[in-house]
Amino acid sequence: MTGQELQFPTGKVEIVAGAGEFDPGSETPMHKHPYPRSLYIIEGTFTVTEEGGQPRTYPAGSFVVEAVDVWHTGGNTSSSPVKILVIDEVPAGANNLVVKPK
Repeated sequence: MTGQELQFPTGKVEIVAGAGEFDPGSETPMHKHPYPRSLYIIEGTFTVTEEGGQPRTYPAGSFVVEAVDVWHTGGNTSSSPVKILVIDEVPAGANNLVVKPK
């Protein structure tokens, strides 16, 4: 999203996939990812807003590579549900989500 070069963890790496659903008007807390995270928008329109930046909107069928170590939120600003596939590439056993302290 920010034009960063793709850099993947070295050593023993796991690819972890999961699904997410967002009701209309719902949003994640401000957070960042220490390792690469990609999203595939299955249904609806998903909006990502980097701290201090403009919102970027991605319709169904979009593949999004999120920036590493950049604070952002993600959510559903539409009136229809959103479904996403989340794919992380992390060192074995690592957590790829850091929520910004309030």
